[in-house]
Amino acid sequence: MKMAFISGLFALLGGFIGAWLTRKTEYQKWLRQQRSVEFSEFIKQLEDVRVKASDILYSSKPTDEEKDFQITELFIGLKPLENIVRLYPNKSDRETFSKLKHKIWSFYSPSIKKSVRMKKHKELLQGIQDLFEKNIKG
Repeated sequence: MKMAFISGLFALLGGFIGAWLTRKTEYQKWLRQQRSVEFSEFIKQLEDVRVKASDILYSSKPTDEEKDFQITELFIGLKPLENIVRLYPNKSDRETFSKLKHKIWSFYSPSIKKSVRMKKHKELLQGIQDLFEKNIKG
């Protein structure tokens, strides 16, 4: 009888531990998927902003001041998604991510040459992608 009780206790304990491990594994999988979704959405939106900002920069109608204003509005529009993305990386990577995004923004000024802007955009975007890849794994 004592042996049956101990066996039953171990079976029950094994069931609880198994359920806990399954839940933890599923949560980690869900978190990786959420990170991937948010990170890829940010990259997509940043690319959309790049295209729109380039269109503004090479338009002949607005003044440089109006171009700066329109580009600022585009990058400010990324802020809600940036805030969501910042929920997922560790604290130091959050700051790095925001700084990289802000540096990209700073190169979208009418006074900066296209070749410099595109080179810096590519470098900074690669920095963001590297940071995202590091943080997708958790």
